[in-house]
Amino acid sequence: MIPAEQTEEGQFAASDFDVVAWTEQTIINHHGDLTALARYLGPLSALSKEVATTIRQSMQQLMITVPDIDSHFKTIQNNCQLLQNDTKRILSELNANRSDTESNAQMKSRTKDLTCLTQLHEALKRMKTCKRLLSEAKKWEEHVDFVTIALQGIKSVQIQNPDPFFSIADRLHAMKQSAKILEQVAGASERQTILTTFRDQFQLQLQPALTLLLQDPSISTQMETIRIFKKLFESIEQTSILWQTLSDKRSAAIHKLWSSEVAVSNHSFKPQIWIEWIVHSFLPRVLAMLTQEQANLIDMFDTAKEGHAVLVLLLEKTLQPLHQLFQNRLERISVDHLDWLFGQMCDFTVSVLQLFRPDPLASSNVTNTDEEFNSKMPLQRVIECVFTPFKPIYQDFAMYLKKAAVQELSLSMLEWKNTNTIEGLVEAMKESSLENIWNPLEELVKQTHSLSGGLLFADYVDGACQSIREVSSSLVDTLMVIRERDCTFRMAAQDQCCRYGGADVVDEMISYQKDSSFDWPKFHAALELLTLCGDIGYSLQIIQRRISIRIQQQLISLEEKRQLSTPTTSSQVVLFAAAYLRQDRFHTALQKRLEAVEAFADGQDAFHAVALTAQRLTFDSIIYPIRHILRPVALHPTWSLPSASTSDFPSMSALPQEYMTSIADILLSLLPQLEPFAQSCELQQIVLASRDIVDISRNTWHTIQKQWSFTDEEMDHFHRAFRMLNHANAHMESVTEFVDLWAATIAHTTLAGVLEMIHAIPAITATGARQLSVDLGYLRNVLGALGADDTMYIIDLESILNVLPSTPQKGFPPILIKISEHLMSKWKVV
Repeated sequence: MIPAEQTEEGQFAASDFDVVAWTEQTIINHHGDLTALARYLGPLSALSKEVATTIRQSMQQLMITVPDIDSHFKTIQNNCQLLQNDTKRILSELNANRSDTESNAQMKSRTKDLTCLTQLHEALKRMKTCKRLLSEAKKWEEHVDFVTIALQGIKSVQIQNPDPFFSIADRLHAMKQSAKILEQVAGASERQTILTTFRDQFQLQLQPALTLLLQDPSISTQMETIRIFKKLFESIEQTSILWQTLSDKRSAAIHKLWSSEVAVSNHSFKPQIWIEWIVHSFLPRVLAMLTQEQANLIDMFDTAKEGHAVLVLLLEKTLQPLHQLFQNRLERISVDHLDWLFGQMCDFTVSVLQLFRPDPLASSNVTNTDEEFNSKMPLQRVIECVFTPFKPIYQDFAMYLKKAAVQELSLSMLEWKNTNTIEGLVEAMKESSLENIWNPLEELVKQTHSLSGGLLFADYVDGACQSIREVSSSLVDTLMVIRERDCTFRMAAQDQCCRYGGADVVDEMISYQKDSSFDWPKFHAALELLTLCGDIGYSLQIIQRRISIRIQQQLISLEEKRQLSTPTTSSQVVLFAAAYLRQDRFHTALQKRLEAVEAFADGQDAFHAVALTAQRLTFDSIIYPIRHILRPVALHPTWSLPSASTSDFPSMSALPQEYMTSIADILLSLLPQLEPFAQSCELQQIVLASRDIVDISRNTWHTIQKQWSFTDEEMDHFHRAFRMLNHANAHMESVTEFVDLWAATIAHTTLAGVLEMIHAIPAITATGARQLSVDLGYLRNVLGALGADDTMYIIDLESILNVLPSTPQKGFPPILIKISEHLMSKWKVV
């Protein structure tokens, strides 16, 4: 129920009191007993009178201020009354018998009348539309007649009086509107064709006059008339033709300048002179032309975007026709020239981009802000226009750098290829500055940074490694040519082809010992060559380490530079240009860039082939003469004599034969040759150039492995038995270790040669076996003097020879057991 205090007269006068809601709620509370409301009639009546008085006063005030409102209210009142009457009538009809036939017929009749009224309204709308279309069609015909007569009557544009052409332009614009209105009417395609034809004819009237205008030397007159042409071309939506024609005319002077220079330089192209012309004449002329046009056209555009588009078009019309010619010239210049020219092109680009800054284009007509600048400035089009000629070089930048590096590095090694001997090569290398031989690589990394901002460091590493491989391969070829031409190695190669075969071997052995002596000067030259190769390899290590540090530092700083949105300096333009030329490198992550730098170590591996070839050359300068001595020994008749003989052959005694003493002389002279040499050189370099000497010595045992059918495990166990030939112990941290290792490898390889000779002996007697044991004992003493570990195997081999044809005792190494079994099956010892 409503509280009693809310029924007071004061509550009725409250501004938020809702009398209707209160009345409904009160009737509900009194269960429909209206007599309960009698005591409230007085206060409510007073409230009603007060409200009526307020409304009357408000209405009178409104009628005074707005006299027309009264008539409107009366009209609304009448309409509302009519609506009320219609509503009551409709409700009374609905409350009547709904199945009444007459009532339904009346309703249907009224519905039909409403439908007819709707159709009549639609017909009226269509009639109005048809009337408007007929009127527009009449206008279209008038426009067509006017333009036809106007175009036929005018043969050229009168620049002094452009009014007739503005009339034509207005008519064409009106025809466009009419065609749009009539697009649903039959003949729309024909009308569009007529409009297009008129536009083309109008354009043909304008273009010759525009061309003639641009030949006027008076810039002020040109600019005023260009404004007129701009409006005329806008009327036919062909402003691009205006700017295309203007750009063609302005760029023609630049193209003429280029042609005149090409006509002169084609006969004798000099990169330095051509680049100076580009930098000091061509680029300034292009920039001056752009600057002048930007100043002339500044007030013709409503937005900065339009002005930017025209300037870029002018730049493209100027440079794009020259791209192929420019590219052809770039292919003929060096990296130094390319680096300089690219930097100048970046400076030129910065100057061009300044023309697109907000201030130069700002005017009363142009709206442009710093925020709009970055999004509207055609940066990408400018970058493409300026740097496209560089694209072929950048697409294969690694190969380009490789060629440049090989060319620079080959200059230092050019004289090396003309040598025919080890001595000649050593002299040529001494005359070169070996510590600076790899400096071109360091210069190229600087140029790579200036050409790409660091984006192409991976290409640099690839190109540098390829150049090192190519230069190394060339140097290896030089060493192989020297090897082929040197009589010592050539004779040894012949020995390899006919080892332990042929006739008159005894005479050959005797003549060799009488007429030949070991060529120690050649060995000294080979050692010097080895040291020089070590110097080159060490210099490469130093410069690779230095370059890697530089690249890593610059790659880290590159990540910050890549975040720039708009270039304002030449170094920033470099990144944008490189990103356009090589998008793949621009999006490479930092980690992958750093991993690419690690591949720089491949260059050191490539040069390893040179060091390895030099080591083999030095190694073979000793081993080949020893093998040449051993070659005829297997067929010596001494091995087949049953007892001491009075023939001309050497008698069987406790003395070693001459072939073994000759070998011993070489081996015993080795240490006096190695020690002074090692003490006079930088240990680090000779160690670097001798790191494969153990593997070279081991490889000489491959023939032994095949001859005696040794397994890989047996050979590996055999090699590890020698302390100096175990990789874990093959240190060269001092001059003594260097000398000991070389002596051990020579001794080990000599033993391999002796075993090959023993295997080649076709038959042997007991006396011959004892003589062979004496020869081996002498070799054992010599190798012991050298500090070699081979002596223990020679002792066992002597024991085997001394007991032949008996079975050797157990406890021998597996390899010697196999040797003894093989000799027993092959030889018939008597």
